[in-house]
Amino acid sequence: MSVRLLKIEVENFFSLGSASLDLSEKKLRLVVGRNLDGSFADSNGSAKSALFVEAPAFTLFGRCVRGSLLSKDVIRRGQDRFIGKVSFIKNDRTYEVVRTQTQKLGTLRFYCNGEDVSKDKRETQALINDVLGLDFNMFCQSVILGQDSLNFSSASDTEKKALLERFLGIEEFGGYKEDMTKQKEALELKIQETETKKNSVSISIGSAKERLSDLLKQREHFEVNKQNRIEEIGLEILSLKNRIVAREDLDSRKAILSAKLETRPRAESSVSDLNVRLAEIRTTLSGKNSEVYKLNSRMNSLQIKIDNMETACPNCKRDYDPDSLKASRESYGTEHETVGREIAQIQGSMIQLETDKEKLTQEVDQRTAGLSAFNEIQRELDGVQADLAKILVHEDNVKMWEAQRSSVYGSEFLQETDISKLENGIRTSQTEEATLVLDLEKLAKEVPYIDFWIEGWGNKGLKSFIMDSVLGYLNDRASIYSRILMDEQIEIVFSTQKQLQSGASAESFTVSAINRFGADVYAGNSSGERQRVDLCVALTLQDLARTRTTSGIDLLVMDEACSNMDISGSQRVMQLLRELRKEEGRNVIFITHSDYLKDQFEDFYIVQKQNGESSLVNEGTVNAVK
Repeated sequence: MSVRLLKIEVENFFSLGSASLDLSEKKLRLVVGRNLDGSFADSNGSAKSALFVEAPAFTLFGRCVRGSLLSKDVIRRGQDRFIGKVSFIKNDRTYEVVRTQTQKLGTLRFYCNGEDVSKDKRETQALINDVLGLDFNMFCQSVILGQDSLNFSSASDTEKKALLERFLGIEEFGGYKEDMTKQKEALELKIQETETKKNSVSISIGSAKERLSDLLKQREHFEVNKQNRIEEIGLEILSLKNRIVAREDLDSRKAILSAKLETRPRAESSVSDLNVRLAEIRTTLSGKNSEVYKLNSRMNSLQIKIDNMETACPNCKRDYDPDSLKASRESYGTEHETVGREIAQIQGSMIQLETDKEKLTQEVDQRTAGLSAFNEIQRELDGVQADLAKILVHEDNVKMWEAQRSSVYGSEFLQETDISKLENGIRTSQTEEATLVLDLEKLAKEVPYIDFWIEGWGNKGLKSFIMDSVLGYLNDRASIYSRILMDEQIEIVFSTQKQLQSGASAESFTVSAINRFGADVYAGNSSGERQRVDLCVALTLQDLARTRTTSGIDLLVMDEACSNMDISGSQRVMQLLRELRKEEGRNVIFITHSDYLKDQFEDFYIVQKQNGESSLVNEGTVNAVK
């Protein structure tokens, strides 16, 4: 769907004060200038191009066609603000672009059916471009046919190529190639840096592996010595354990002997008690013997008395009374018998005591002999305890050796941490190396891709392909315009190859203008013929540019397109413009220095400058156009 312009309004734009152009009707419009401030009062400097070329471009896109002017440079001298408005219709929607510019700040508003759809300035410009279906460059190429567009055929091959690239939208390919070349340089540098880094990492890995190998050998030697020491300690422990293997028997024997010795006090006490009793018996027997002795002495004394009893008084020699003697004898005899019985009784008890004494003596001897066995038990116990003491020493030594063995078991290689760090470092470095290898592989894969696009964006790549692909279209359109403007008297041929003297062909964009009735080269034709050739080429290139827009604008601005043509040539141009308006429905604005073609247009405008301010004057409608 094409864009139909409705109105262009500007205020304080270059020398223009205020101007409004109604484009709602599709017409052929003639524009001439009148500079009343100039010494020759001609049309130069009246602001014709400013109004009809620069104003719509700057309002829509914020850029000037004539070059890289600053935005504030468009403001009319002595004024503080520029205002530009462009309204158009697309897809039954009415749009309006309003751009203002002060010395310091510019604003941009965009309206759809009266609703403000603006965002920030950049997003709003992108939205405008999207709705229009073209950007600034495409607008210039597809709408404006200026004086700079009419020197294509006379330009150098390099200039022709640059201009065609601009029309084809491939002028940036060189920049793309340069970008890709820089990318390749950056890629090669990155590959070199990555290879250097990888080599550095590889060397680091090699050094670390050598150091690790040395440490592993040291650790292996440490482990061998450790194992040997553990085995030596194990043998020592085994030897000690073999020596203490009888401890349980000794403990059992000690318990038995100790238990036996525990009865010794009782045995000794029993012997002591027996000795006490034996001593008591002996004492009793001794007493009894004394008593018997006394009684025997008594009996002997009584016997003597009985045997030696006198019958007469020694003093008076008088005989004793027989009865008295008898009684005395009987008395002594009775006492003697009594003592004899006592002796017999005592002796009888002594016999029993002697028997008891013998028994006790035997028992004491037996028990005393038993006490000597305790000495043997004690000696044996002392021996057992001595053996156990040795075993305890052995057990302590076993514990000591086992502790030492545990210490050896638990001992670690002093540089184990270094080994761990080296191993971790090697793994990390190997991971980094693998990553770098992958990076190098990826980077290596990018090289042919970038080389492809360096060649692709180069002259022998897409440029050549695109140029070759449009040659047919360019030659067809040029033929149509040549027929209208020159009855095909001059054949216009676009070519991307030129023949060298060697017979070989080389890439070179050329436009040949072969006059059937004149010169074979462009420069051999008259100025009017050359301008017609230039116009054919310019219109052809503009058609090419319009094919690249998503939606064309119904406007064609021709700035001094017939300045060198005679009346016949100008009439043919007018015929062409009428066909463009009829077939393509374009609004055509024709800017010129003279008004001799006035009767060929529907509307006639004068851009007049007076006292430093330009204004638009509509001289009315001309009905000569058919």
